[in-house]
Amino acid sequence: MSRLSPKSTKKIDLGNDEWIEVRTSMSFEELADVVSGVMDVGTKTTKEQLDGVLALAERAVVGWRLLDDEGAEVPYDVTRLKELDFRTMMLLQESIQGLYTPEKKD
Repeated sequence: MSRLSPKSTKKIDLGNDEWIEVRTSMSFEELADVVSGVMDVGTKTTKEQLDGVLALAERAVVGWRLLDDEGAEVPYDVTRLKELDFRTMMLLQESIQGLYTPEKKD
């Protein structure tokens, strides 16, 4: 098994035939400047925490299948991540952090 960050991806199922595709891993360098925005919750303002969540998503998300109110596909555009509803963004954050957090060994 390589310890270098792979380029593989995973689709996070949002239901209703919608999904967001994220990288399954990132290098230390890629994560270094955003990790503090989503960690150290006690020392960050809510705005700083949410900015960290967005920065993490901008690095992790590589595509999506999202539908607008009329059922038409919304083309993927990283700059539109901030338009996701809060619930979807929190689900995305939880999923990404689950991928990037090392599993504890007994």
